[in-house]
Amino acid sequence: MAKDTFYFSHDYGARNDPKMQNLLMAMGHEGKGLYWDIIEFMYEQGGYLKLDDIDTIAFSLRTKPELIHELINNFGLFEKDKKHFYSKSVLKRLDKRVEKSERAKESASKRWQKKEVEKSIKNANALRTHCEGNAKKEMKGNERKGKEKKENERKDTQGKQNENKNGKTPAGVTPPAPTRSALPDQNGKNTPPSDTAKQPMAWNEQSKYAQRLGISAGLSEQIIAIAKENKIMLYRQHWEYFAANANMSVLLPILQSMADASKKRNKSGFQPIGSG
Repeated sequence: MAKDTFYFSHDYGARNDPKMQNLLMAMGHEGKGLYWDIIEFMYEQGGYLKLDDIDTIAFSLRTKPELIHELINNFGLFEKDKKHFYSKSVLKRLDKRVEKSERAKESASKRWQKKEVEKSIKNANALRTHCEGNAKKEMKGNERKGKEKKENERKDTQGKQNENKNGKTPAGVTPPAPTRSALPDQNGKNTPPSDTAKQPMAWNEQSKYAQRLGISAGLSEQIIAIAKENKIMLYRQHWEYFAANANMSVLLPILQSMADASKKRNKSGFQPIGSG
């Protein structure tokens, strides 16, 4: 039997139905056999058969059209309209088959979506581990730069003291050159230089960088809104990953995972990106 062959339920007490008893008395087992053959036709044709096709049905069953008409009209086993005849029980069972098939499709779709979400979370965890590693490296680098800056300031101070005493700059000590940190900003305050390659970007810079990567304005705005709300630190490498996976159904679980990581860092005193 072919794998795509369908079947229909057959009540084992169908022979005791009064309508079937009347059919058996009037037409014998021939009429009973014709009835079940027509039921098979109805399942194959979606529940309805055309009245104009009775001659063709009779030919395929090797019987007379008059017997088919008698079977349809005299025993209450079938219903008719102007063009078709049908069985209410067949239509009811066909509806149940469609409903069962839809439930199976829905269940399969949910299983597939669950697997995709699990895959996305796995990728998000890998990205989070990578980002946390970079954050630790950045912190160590900033600490090292801070120590080097203090040491340079100490040497500069010592050199100026020696210069004041001797009236000249001692050998081996280079007078400090003016830096950006010595220049006031528009508010009259001194601001240290920022290394944008190694620090989080301001929100407006992130939006521009997202557009350069080809991320739509709507998607970048959604990502930035989620990042702001959850205090997520975003680097260039994040936007490059978002550009390669520019689908919100994929990015949502990733951003959620990053938000969880951001909350843990905040509890330990790690400051997220502040403003933009």
